[in-house]
Amino acid sequence: SENYVLLVVSWDLDLAHKKGYVKVNKLYNHSKEKGYDFYATTSKMALVDNFVKENNLDFGFISADDKILKTIVRSNPGVLLLKGGVVYGKWDKHRVPSPKKLEKIISKLDN
Repeated sequence: SENYVLLVVSWDLDLAHKKGYVKVNKLYNHSKEKGYDFYATTSKMALVDNFVKENNLDFGFISADDKILKTIVRSNPGVLLLKGGVVYGKWDKHRVPSPKKLEKIISKLDN
């Protein structure tokens, strides 16, 4: 995609860092406002409905193999910023950027 894409990786929702998802939810809402693509992935689709409800998330998940997701990022959740198939940012659960920080990163990329 020539659009910015935020990819959230959570290979096992049972083990996911719940506080990380507060930041991820803010990024999702910011992505919608800015027109960025946003995908959240997990290998535990049976847990998605409860996880979304318990954590008040505004987004759902798509399915992927856990080994592939762990290869992408070991953090649970982990966030990647992509554009045109290139990874421009990768953050673990403790360093998920705020929307303001994300915009600083993107503005540097666009210059």
